Amino acid sequence: MGVFLLGLCFLGIGIFISSLCSNQIVAAVVTWAVLIVLWFADYAATLFNDTFLVTLFRQLSFSVHYLDLIRGVIGNNIAAYAVGLIGVTLVASAQALKARRLV
Repeated sequence: MGVFLLGLCFLGIGIFISSLCSNQIVAAVVTWAVLIVLWFADYAATLFNDTFLVTLFRQLSFSVHYLDLIRGVIGNNIAAYAVGLIGVTLVASAQALKARRLV
């Protein structure tokens, strides 16, 4: 279940970026880059002393959530993160496609 949610997050980000790009290759490369950045976002937390920024980067990172998912732990924070990210990316994709259709 947890890996399924993570896959849906990846898919939502890919659909959103694809809705912004007119070229499929560009959309694939940008999606890959965004997913890599989000996977390793917790490493950026070591660059800051501010606890807010450390918490922010750790919560944005896929790898921090993935560690709990491979242990079989699906907590409220992981479920909220996944459902929120999926919802935001799908709504943003719909809005981007709607805006492109009007132009």
